[in-house]
Amino acid sequence: MLGSRSAGFLTTAAWDGNQATVALQGELDFTAARDLSRRLREVVQVAQPMRLVVDLAEVTFLDCAVARAIAGTKAALAEGGVLVIRSPARVPRLVFMLTGLWRDCVVDVCGAAARQSAAPASAVGG
Repeated sequence: MLGSRSAGFLTTAAWDGNQATVALQGELDFTAARDLSRRLREVVQVAQPMRLVVDLAEVTFLDCAVARAIAGTKAALAEGGVLVIRSPARVPRLVFMLTGLWRDCVVDVCGAAARQSAAPASAVGG
């Protein structure tokens, strides 16, 4: 497990087999987008997961720049890789939905998709 704090937010990363999980914490606005994008791509490069779970349970705010940084990480995954947005609170979930960035992700509102071995690229749990 790796952890780092930058631009006012905290990340922890862990991986096992084909899945990597990055848990974010705090308020994430446009000032965090570049650092977050770099951090997510580092995890993908090191872990080479087929499934990247970005856990937003402890994120109190994010803006569209951060949502784009998260969604853009899907391009770094191997072909067929799945990006899961886990446990987004209401505001982060709305940002993903209103910007249309949820279309290429599995949005896992209740944490169920992260436990499935394969999930379609759609909303899970509501």
